[in-house]
Amino acid sequence: MLVVAVLKDDFLYVLTSRYSLYKINPEDGRVLWANRYWNESDNRVTLYEQTGVIFVGTHLIFGTPQGELKVVDANSGELIYTRPLMEKVSAFQDVSALVAGPEVLYASSYSAGIVAFGAELGLRLFKLPDEHGITQLLYQGGSLFAASARGFLISIDPITGKVLWKKKCLSGTPAPLLFQDGVLYAGSSSGPILLVEPKQGRILDRLNISGTFSGFGFFGDVLYTLTKHGFLAAYKGLKR
Repeated sequence: MLVVAVLKDDFLYVLTSRYSLYKINPEDGRVLWANRYWNESDNRVTLYEQTGVIFVGTHLIFGTPQGELKVVDANSGELIYTRPLMEKVSAFQDVSALVAGPEVLYASSYSAGIVAFGAELGLRLFKLPDEHGITQLLYQGGSLFAASARGFLISIDPITGKVLWKKKCLSGTPAPLLFQDGVLYAGSSSGPILLVEPKQGRILDRLNISGTFSGFGFFGDVLYTLTKHGFLAAYKGLKR
């Protein structure tokens, strides 16, 4: 996605592919502040498919295709600091996904693996440099899950970084991971949605989707899927 919108504490935050960030009053559309976090002379800036914005306290954090994490004050829009994902930033690093756990931020790079940071992006708690192609992360109930464009679904200990299980069961571009009623839902653009038992990675059921789908989500006990051709489908009574 080229634009990300997040609703937080009754305010709407919109981040564009060119690192412009807006804080908006959703009731009347009034822009409370707007800042741009790149320079015209910076030839590294590229049109970027945003991985999203996450909040840690009163800070907003987002990633760049240069392998950097930018931390912004949510009240003022001021850039507080920029932190490289890895100690040595390569030309092929990026930030492909971001999630927050208790006092920990998890970030992935398509080419450089997964990194866990402590509070305020200080100490790197662990890194998994060999897990390439990660495009989705999910922290849920004390567990960390990842999905890669290489077809792997992975469960990771969120404290030590130990890989608990790893299965090659996806095909195509991974969709965002979901967790509902104790079941992990994982899917990809050219494959079914998988219902997975999260402790051992056992596949409970497969939901075949007609067409190339781009995302899915729950409303109550109904699962909705959206295809890239604009078709919306609803499913109820899934096996769990």
